Amino acid sequence: MKKLRILLIRGGAPNGVSYHRLLRPHKVLCQQYEYDVHDCDAIEQVSDETLKSFDIVIGNRTIASVGEVDKQIEQINRIKKAGPKVVLDLDDYWHLHKNHELSSWWAKHNMTSVIISNIKNADYITVTHEVIGQLTKRNYTILPNGLDNTEIQFERKTRAIRNTLDFGWCGSSNHIYDINLMSESLKRLNEEQVNYRMNFLGWNPEMKHSKYYEWILTGLGTAKDNQYTNIAGKEVDTYGALYDHIDVALIPLVDNPFNNCKSNLKMLEAGVKGKAVIVSNVYPYTSILKHEKNCLKVNPTDNHNGWYKAIKRLVNNPNMVIDLANQLHEDVKPYNLANLVKTRHEFYQSIIK
Repeated sequence: MKKLRILLIRGGAPNGVSYHRLLRPHKVLCQQYEYDVHDCDAIEQVSDETLKSFDIVIGNRTIASVGEVDKQIEQINRIKKAGPKVVLDLDDYWHLHKNHELSSWWAKHNMTSVIISNIKNADYITVTHEVIGQLTKRNYTILPNGLDNTEIQFERKTRAIRNTLDFGWCGSSNHIYDINLMSESLKRLNEEQVNYRMNFLGWNPEMKHSKYYEWILTGLGTAKDNQYTNIAGKEVDTYGALYDHIDVALIPLVDNPFNNCKSNLKMLEAGVKGKAVIVSNVYPYTSILKHEKNCLKVNPTDNHNGWYKAIKRLVNNPNMVIDLANQLHEDVKPYNLANLVKTRHEFYQSIIK
């Protein structure tokens, strides 16, 4: 039986989405099954003749590198004419919330209409979970996020609990409103001189809003020098090592339809690395995380005081940090990519048949 040939449209240099939704899952897939997987920067660079040699072409949200709806449809039709099935993978909602930092860029490039058109015209839709799947108003296949536990960056390293617990936030430049949920709590902790340290994981002075992020994470500038640390960012294939600097990962998320569609990667990363987590009690974290069992949850209605109470609780109970971390590490084991690629394999086999 011949190998199925798959072409991934990854865009330019690998980012978090292309790495976790396209490149890494298919590398693990090829380790367990007979596939021939290739990737490209842009589908426009692939000739019609080359397209004929593939069985499946997969893009995340977009197919064409040019954003207009007609260009997307043109490339989708070109792929179909050549023979491959077109799979559109979705890991984010196509309607941004009104305060999202990308709103102006999104509107300028008509991204909502582009993605809706792609959902309509692709042969098949894959999603991270059912909440976003139901919004497509199409049949969809859930391919959950997972991590490759054989990657060096996701190896768990034992970190002894010290007198001062290290907390950390890790994220990109599009999370101002999320981390701002913690600002008043961090300010209060600093004013009370609670013994903890905050770490900005992935700090980059060139990153948009980096100074403002620092201001929020220092409790509106109230942290002393020994209470706050910037830890420089890493590439997408090594960033997991950032978690080695902390004991507790902080995962704040504003409760809105856009964020409810987001992935659970931050929680998986912390769990694989053996870290305790404090999270906003919103989807996508509600399905796996259990309050006081494998995490501490902060209710959206108690954002300003909730983060203060949760952080202080762990500072006063360092053994709880160990218990929560150990339980979360166990609970995320099913989300190892080695366990998840069977579903992906069965999906590909079904659409070719």
